[in-house]
Amino acid sequence: MGVYENVKKALQDVVAPELQALRGEIKRLDGKVDSLRNEVLSEIKRLDGKMDSGYEKLDGKIDAGYKGLDGKMDSLHSEVLSEIKRLDGKMDSGYKRLDEKITSGYKSLDEKMDSGFKRLDERIDSLDSRLEVAINIRERLARVEAKLAISS
Repeated sequence: MGVYENVKKALQDVVAPELQALRGEIKRLDGKVDSLRNEVLSEIKRLDGKMDSGYEKLDGKIDAGYKGLDGKMDSLHSEVLSEIKRLDGKMDSGYKRLDEKITSGYKSLDEKMDSGFKRLDERIDSLDSRLEVAINIRERLARVEAKLAISS
């Protein structure tokens, strides 16, 4: 076998499996990104559901409270005002708690996504470096092939 064949075989034995491994790693990372995206979407849907449920419960309580108070309005005017103030406090507290939970959930999701994207960026940077090495080897091989073709 000639030098060309030896170099070609060595590159095929070394670079080709590494490229296959890189392809597999990229597919695996794509799967992880998709999985993370699905987790984020699922978490957002779950939080939306909780928000909707909380709003429905609050709306239900408010509606029930106002309906019950309407009948007593004439005779219990001062009690109604007191009850409205109490319900407003509960609503504010409920909204604050709900807002804190939502903010906390989104922050957690943002942190998870940032962490996942950072790991992905690092892996892509690593793959870019390996790809540059493979391209350099290919270019060198092409130059060697050209020199061999000229000298033959």
